[in-house]
Amino acid sequence: VKNSLLELYEVYLVPLGVELIPSLRPLVLSIILGLEEESSDYFIKVNNLLNRIKQAVGTSEFYDAIWTGLLISPHHRLAIINFLLKNIPLITSNQDLIEICVNNTKLVSSALSAALQDQEQLVVRGSLEILLKHFPTDKR
Repeated sequence: VKNSLLELYEVYLVPLGVELIPSLRPLVLSIILGLEEESSDYFIKVNNLLNRIKQAVGTSEFYDAIWTGLLISPHHRLAIINFLLKNIPLITSNQDLIEICVNNTKLVSSALSAALQDQEQLVVRGSLEILLKHFPTDKR
């Protein structure tokens, strides 16, 4: 069933491009649970599908849906953390930061704060890893 569903998304939804934006948050949340376990048979397929959706709708819109999902949906946090750890680049410039934070640092900081307060230790650990590896700190 999962392979068939992923193929349907790939064939019929991804080509819609920016027309997906109004339904992007629920679409991403419906797919991303396939990333909860890295050893899953579907991890790579789901990750690739999410990256194709990101290309189709635009990076800013996609990351807005990701950060909002991290903020409002504790059930999806581990999968979102896994996606972010695998896919966001190291931030080396302000442009990278703007792209990942979708010009909404309050959303990103609120989402990471919520994840850091999560009851699941893997979510907290992953959030700390994102902060340490992917966000610049002053190293004076």
